[in-house]
Amino acid sequence: MSSRQNKIQNYIHELTEKIISENLFEEICGADASNCSLDLHLDRANVSKEMNTLWKNGDLIKIHGRPVYYLDYQSLITHYPDSFLSLIHIWRCRRIAL
Repeated sequence: MSSRQNKIQNYIHELTEKIISENLFEEICGADASNCSLDLHLDRANVSKEMNTLWKNGDLIKIHGRPVYYLDYQSLITHYPDSFLSLIHIWRCRRIAL
């Protein structure tokens, strides 16, 4: 994993942990490429590309819309082990493998 990917994944992990711990789901939907790029001082297009790569690798949950939001998969399944997120992850991985 590249240094840029690590920075982005850490950023999304920390934001997801904050959303969970402070119950901010109604105020913050997740991390988007624009805000992430501004906070990390990286090019937005590169951040978007890395976020998609992390999602394809199963490290992030992708919330479709405009803008697209991402949450840290590991944080979500740690805090919500009985949720359906694991099934989404498994289904997506199977779909990619086909």
